Amino acid sequence: MENHAANPAGRLWLYFTEMTSSPANGGLNNYAAAYFQTRGISALYMKSMAGLMQLPDEVEAMVAQIESPPIPVEKLVRPLGKVREYFNGDPLGANPTKWMSSFVDIGVLNDLETTSHILNSSVVRSNEIDQDTLEQIKSLAADIIDLATADESLDSDARAAFIRYAHRIAEAADLYKVRGPQGLVDELDRFHQSARRLKTKPSPTLWEKTKQLTGVVVLAVELFGAPATVDNAIEHYGDLFTQQAITEAPGPQHADDIVEAEVVEDDGAA
Repeated sequence: MENHAANPAGRLWLYFTEMTSSPANGGLNNYAAAYFQTRGISALYMKSMAGLMQLPDEVEAMVAQIESPPIPVEKLVRPLGKVREYFNGDPLGANPTKWMSSFVDIGVLNDLETTSHILNSSVVRSNEIDQDTLEQIKSLAADIIDLATADESLDSDARAAFIRYAHRIAEAADLYKVRGPQGLVDELDRFHQSARRLKTKPSPTLWEKTKQLTGVVVLAVELFGAPATVDNAIEHYGDLFTQQAITEAPGPQHADDIVEAEVVEDDGAA
């Protein structure tokens, strides 16, 4: 089964396919909230809809990476015009699903599916992440937040960084249907980039939990051909305090991501 969640065109196709299969006269936001597993017009719902509206730009950027497209670029980006028209007219999904279908019809859906297939064949390499793995990622992130809060060996900057980035990884798991696997890669990278700048190391318990989360994520997204088990992935990618960055994702992009601190030299401790 093809992993459409791995690319932005596929994520649009999955969303609109689910919405167009819902009762025509029902409120779209009710079905969208169920799709995103959120209650009503919550903060997660708003972030999910905002993320959806960015996907057409991401499709165009990814299509531009294909050196020799098997079909014309114009056809690969053809459905995006109608998608943008729909989002411009109903950014919060307040109208019934039949109104959406006047923009996103079967032709648009077929075009999105084709574009998704081409992107998966030409650009993307990633397995689909199942719900159990996403829940495991969120559970490990919650454990890290609890452990960092209680870890007296951390200074205030380090504690805040562990809590902030664990929360962002959990949120990336929540937003998987919008951001896909790249969202997890980006947040994991920012976590590791920040950790290398901290003045204090975490306790062994917090450190082991952090390595476990790293192993689960890199295995789930097939990052650089991760080994076949979580334990092997942890060993393969090493100690984030002593090794180079393990991802190609961008580092911190927001002012509050930057922690002014010295790099900790490895003393051989776990």
